[in-house]
Amino acid sequence: MILWIRNSVKLIYSNNILFNIATLGDYRMKGFTGHFNNQKGFTLVEVLISMLILSTIITCLCMSLVVSSKTSLNNKYNMTSINLANESMEYIRSLQFVEVGTVGGDPAGVILQTKTENVNGIDYKISTTVNWEEEGDWDVSGNADWDYKSVRVEVVPQGMEGIPSLTKVIETFVTRDSAQPPLTGGNIRLRLVKGSDTDILIPNAKIRLTTGPSAPRQVMTSSQGTVRFINLLPGNYSVQIDPSNLGMILRPDQPGMWDISVASYITQTKEFLVDYPCRIKLTLKELTGNSISMNPGISGRIYLEDPYGTVTVKDFTPAELDSMGRLPDSFLSNLWPFDNRDTSAYKIPNVTISGYLFFGSNDVTPTGEVPWNGQFTGPGTNKNIICYFRPFPVTPADINTAWVNGSDQIKIGTYKAEDEHGTMTEGRFKSNDLSETVQMPSDKTTNYTAKAIYFDNTGTSGIASLSINNKSNLILNTDLVVIRGGVSITSNRRTSYIGKITLNTLDGSASSAVDGRYIGGTSGVSYGKLYLAKEIKLGEDTIVEPGGYYYYDGLVLPNNASRLIPITKNNYLE
Repeated sequence: MILWIRNSVKLIYSNNILFNIATLGDYRMKGFTGHFNNQKGFTLVEVLISMLILSTIITCLCMSLVVSSKTSLNNKYNMTSINLANESMEYIRSLQFVEVGTVGGDPAGVILQTKTENVNGIDYKISTTVNWEEEGDWDVSGNADWDYKSVRVEVVPQGMEGIPSLTKVIETFVTRDSAQPPLTGGNIRLRLVKGSDTDILIPNAKIRLTTGPSAPRQVMTSSQGTVRFINLLPGNYSVQIDPSNLGMILRPDQPGMWDISVASYITQTKEFLVDYPCRIKLTLKELTGNSISMNPGISGRIYLEDPYGTVTVKDFTPAELDSMGRLPDSFLSNLWPFDNRDTSAYKIPNVTISGYLFFGSNDVTPTGEVPWNGQFTGPGTNKNIICYFRPFPVTPADINTAWVNGSDQIKIGTYKAEDEHGTMTEGRFKSNDLSETVQMPSDKTTNYTAKAIYFDNTGTSGIASLSINNKSNLILNTDLVVIRGGVSITSNRRTSYIGKITLNTLDGSASSAVDGRYIGGTSGVSYGKLYLAKEIKLGEDTIVEPGGYYYYDGLVLPNNASRLIPITKNNYLE
């Protein structure tokens, strides 16, 4: 072999294509132990090429042996699985019609839903599903028929359930061998279809009849996505729909437990939508692009609202944020795949972190960031979402205004914050106890002007920091309003009796307001900023969520609450 390789190599390099390897003998090893010019031997290049060729051949042989061994083993698994499936089906065919069913299932019978057989030291999982079947098409009305039964036997080596090529399935139908006896009980019939394509039926999802006079029973959906619980005793039942074994979820407006009342001779029918879930990969950043810095011992909270009004609240700690401000990928998962096929969408109304204001969520796309529309690109997909924040404004330490009379009453009159030179400065409302509520007295009007106005009271849990009482009007002339607690506006059946806050921007050189054309507002109209640590409520109803907003000159709360413009990363101006 070596000799053949040597001669081949010489032939390849001969005729001066590169050089004749034989001439390398003239340069080998001279002066080492003597001269070897006239001795025959292999050159270093010949040896290296020989080793390369041999290693390639050996590698190919090894890979071939591995593939052959794996193929042989898989063939062994498949043959055994097919034999076990055939044996199970032959046993089922030997049973009487009334016996064909599963223990604890519907139809009930003598067959185990799951069992294990050991063949040559390998455990095989044998799953049997038996369902009632109807001759007619799926119909949401009418009584259930039980014309025949479908039988499905699935065999797979234990621990290899996720490998389709090793899963063997045999299906058949079993017909009655005698006249159908009358159905005297009630029936429950349901079907699972794919939410993103209702023409796709969902087999093998787990359905349980958990409570009721004829419970418990467990059935897997048939190849037609259906389950039928037949001839039930009258009473109240609960049916659990659990497609999690398929990696799927129910649409959010369809709870996983169907509570139902069953009466004799009546069939209750319902269709459920299931699909593969999506997830949101969240990153938290400041407007500057820096990751959020959370102090130890505090937590943040994310609110996620679905189109049906259900709000999911998730708390997180500093330990869950990595150095880039990312939360774990599983933090917001198992989400329904709302996409552009309908108008439904999720939204993130707020993310609360102590010391920060939430400024909206952006979707990271291949072409850049855009405000997230609350939808995914399809079932089983992910969204990379960045939530943006701004540190909550700090009240300047040198403010000397005193706009709270006594302990908690706002002073009535007209006031302007100025220094000794007549230059406009910031103003502040603050009582001795920051946890109490500052009150705007009923049936009063008061007027305040400042470069910025801060309400430093925070209130307590469930108690507002600022209360606007009946028929009062708190007029704030400024370009920045910062409220560190919640606001409560007294609700009354008569609109004229409701308290209000009037927000005016400043004029002239003192103004730092922005033009509406730059922020999605009305061009030529000046807008100020309103920063809220907590919500504004009218009675028991929240009319403004926490966050940052632009208000136009002359906006009145609560009347014009819907005309506030949320501040986001995309429209933020200093």
